[in-house]
Amino acid sequence: MIPTLPLLSRTTYRGSSGSGPGRTALNSLSSSRSSPDSRRSNAPSASIVFHRSQRGLYDGATLQSGHSTSDSRQKTKRTFRPNVQTKKLRSELLGRTIEVRTTGRALRTIEKKGGLDEYLATSQEWKLGMFGVGLRAQVARAFARKEGKMVGSQRGGVEGGWAGEVPEG
Repeated sequence: MIPTLPLLSRTTYRGSSGSGPGRTALNSLSSSRSSPDSRRSNAPSASIVFHRSQRGLYDGATLQSGHSTSDSRQKTKRTFRPNVQTKKLRSELLGRTIEVRTTGRALRTIEKKGGLDEYLATSQEWKLGMFGVGLRAQVARAFARKEGKMVGSQRGGVEGGWAGEVPEG
């Protein structure tokens, strides 16, 4: 009689070497250690730029890649794109609303910091991108003009301070 192999259930062979998404010597962490110099850092690289983020307020968000994993644990490569929305944001210093392409994360940060002007003033340059840096320069010029008017209106009285302050004494 010819020996036959028993039919194996799916759970018997799942994860065994070479049969699917389980861990093997080829993909385990211990077999692919890299030197510290070759590891990717979290700092943004100057050579890799997400160009679309330079035309809006993306708060440092870029394209990311990873896997979609199905119920059978089959991994499929995919990209994770930033949640970009077109919004109208009010700038108090500029005195107008600006239509901006922005991410949900940037909107949350703007709200947390207290408005567009404060967000532009306190955010790091690499998070703002080229559009944000240009907008920051416009807001800074408007702030300087506003400060100049306030200080200039006080020349006859107390030096410095806001126009609404009452001099002491």
